[in-house]
Amino acid sequence: MARCPKQYGTKTKTKGDQCNINTGKVLCEMVAGKSKRVEIDEGYALHSGTVRFADGTEHNAFFFIDEQSSGELCGMMVVTLETLSEQGSSTFLDELKRTSGQVFPYKYRILGDTVPNDIHIEQQY
Repeated sequence: MARCPKQYGTKTKTKGDQCNINTGKVLCEMVAGKSKRVEIDEGYALHSGTVRFADGTEHNAFFFIDEQSSGELCGMMVVTLETLSEQGSSTFLDELKRTSGQVFPYKYRILGDTVPNDIHIEQQY
């Protein structure tokens, strides 16, 4: 699903590194730490950003955002030394070399803008 041509580390070390993410519909050429949005499907996009884990460490990441559902976070891939670690996979914490208490709760920041198209809010006149 994801291929990283370089080894990845912390937020500072990985800034500017490139990674190709195949979503099944679109091949996204993303750059760690650089603002980018790639529309995957109508109202659904991949965004670059950063994540701060509960232990205070910061990492580059890519976020799957449902822009039709008030910007709901639907998935996250964290840049690690070996690969992109996808939240929800059975190896997520092992790849991060952290416990659930060190990771959760986390805070994230999307670099750049989302494209709001919220289907849950009616037009106001």
